[in-house]
Amino acid sequence: MLGLPFSGKVFNKPFLGLGFIHLKQVPWIKNFVPLQMNLYAGWVYEKEFRPGTLSVGAQASPGALANDLVSYRAWKPQFGVELSARSIKSSLANSKKTGQ
Repeated sequence: MLGLPFSGKVFNKPFLGLGFIHLKQVPWIKNFVPLQMNLYAGWVYEKEFRPGTLSVGAQASPGALANDLVSYRAWKPQFGVELSARSIKSSLANSKKTGQ
Protein backbone atom coordinates (compact mmCIF):
# COMPACT_ATOMS: atom_id res chain seq x y z
CA MET A 1 0.00 0.00 0.00
CA LEU A 2 1.41 3.37 -1.04
CA GLY A 3 -0.15 6.74 -0.50
CA LEU A 4 0.17 10.48 -0.66
CA PRO A 5 -1.89 12.99 1.35
CA PHE A 6 -4.66 14.98 -0.36
CA SER A 7 -3.68 18.36 1.10
CA GLY A 8 -0.55 20.37 1.67
CA LYS A 9 2.74 19.55 0.02
CA VAL A 10 1.98 15.97 -0.95
CA PHE A 11 5.56 14.78 -1.37
CA ASN A 12 6.49 15.88 2.18
CA LYS A 13 4.60 12.92 3.70
CA PRO A 14 4.63 9.80 1.48
CA PHE A 15 3.19 6.66 3.11
CA LEU A 16 4.26 3.04 2.78
CA GLY A 17 2.15 0.46 4.56
CA LEU A 18 0.30 -2.81 4.66
CA GLY A 19 -3.42 -3.54 5.01
CA PHE A 20 -3.65 -6.58 7.23
CA ILE A 21 -7.16 -7.30 8.54
CA HIS A 22 -10.42 -7.30 6.59
CA LEU A 23 -12.93 -6.82 9.44
CA LYS A 24 -15.88 -8.42 7.61
CA GLN A 25 -13.98 -11.73 7.60
CA VAL A 26 -13.60 -11.82 11.39
CA PRO A 27 -16.56 -14.00 12.55
CA TRP A 28 -17.48 -12.14 15.74
CA ILE A 29 -17.17 -8.66 14.15
CA LYS A 30 -19.12 -9.11 10.91
CA ASN A 31 -22.47 -8.97 12.75
CA PHE A 32 -21.61 -5.60 14.34
CA VAL A 33 -19.83 -3.87 11.45
CA PRO A 34 -22.19 -2.98 8.59
CA LEU A 35 -19.42 -1.48 6.44
CA GLN A 36 -16.43 -2.96 4.68
CA MET A 37 -13.41 -1.88 6.74
CA ASN A 38 -9.75 -2.79 6.69
CA LEU A 39 -7.07 -2.04 9.25
CA TYR A 40 -3.70 -0.84 7.99
CA ALA A 41 -0.34 0.14 9.41
CA GLY A 42 2.83 1.54 7.92
CA TRP A 43 5.40 4.29 7.97
CA VAL A 44 5.32 7.92 6.86
CA TYR A 45 8.60 9.36 5.56
CA GLU A 46 7.88 12.87 6.81
CA LYS A 47 9.85 15.99 5.92
CA GLU A 48 10.37 18.16 9.01
CA PHE A 49 12.03 21.49 9.64
CA ARG A 50 14.14 22.43 12.67
CA PRO A 51 16.46 25.34 13.47
CA GLY A 52 20.01 24.59 12.36
CA THR A 53 22.08 26.89 14.57
CA LEU A 54 19.60 28.44 17.02
CA SER A 55 19.43 26.77 20.42
CA VAL A 56 16.39 26.26 22.62
CA GLY A 57 15.36 29.55 24.25
CA ALA A 58 17.49 31.70 21.91
CA GLN A 59 15.95 35.03 20.90
CA ALA A 60 15.27 35.36 17.16
CA SER A 61 12.97 37.30 14.90
CA PRO A 62 10.51 35.35 12.72
CA GLY A 63 12.66 36.11 9.66
CA ALA A 64 15.85 34.90 11.35
CA LEU A 65 14.11 31.70 12.43
CA ALA A 66 12.77 31.09 8.91
CA ASN A 67 16.28 31.54 7.46
CA ASP A 68 17.76 29.14 10.02
CA LEU A 69 15.40 26.21 9.36
CA VAL A 70 16.97 23.02 8.06
CA SER A 71 14.93 20.18 6.58
CA TYR A 72 15.39 16.49 7.35
CA ARG A 73 13.33 13.32 6.97
CA ALA A 74 11.97 11.17 9.79
CA TRP A 75 10.15 7.81 9.74
CA LYS A 76 6.94 7.93 11.79
CA PRO A 77 4.43 5.12 12.36
CA GLN A 78 0.88 5.50 11.07
CA PHE A 79 -2.14 3.24 11.46
CA GLY A 80 -5.80 3.56 10.73
CA VAL A 81 -9.04 2.21 9.36
CA GLU A 82 -9.77 2.18 5.63
CA LEU A 83 -13.43 2.58 4.67
CA SER A 84 -14.82 1.70 1.27
CA ALA A 85 -16.86 4.50 -0.34
CA ARG A 86 -18.91 1.88 -2.19
CA SER A 87 -19.71 0.16 1.11
CA ILE A 88 -20.84 3.43 2.70
CA LYS A 89 -23.03 4.23 -0.29
CA SER A 90 -24.69 0.80 -0.31
CA SER A 91 -25.21 0.89 3.47
CA LEU A 92 -26.94 4.28 3.20
CA ALA A 93 -29.08 3.05 0.31
CA ASN A 94 -30.10 -0.06 2.31
CA SER A 95 -31.00 2.00 5.37
CA LYS A 96 -33.23 4.27 3.25
CA LYS A 97 -35.01 1.22 1.80
CA THR A 98 -35.66 -0.29 5.22
CA GLY A 99 -36.60 3.07 6.75
CA GLN A 100 -34.04 2.98 9.57
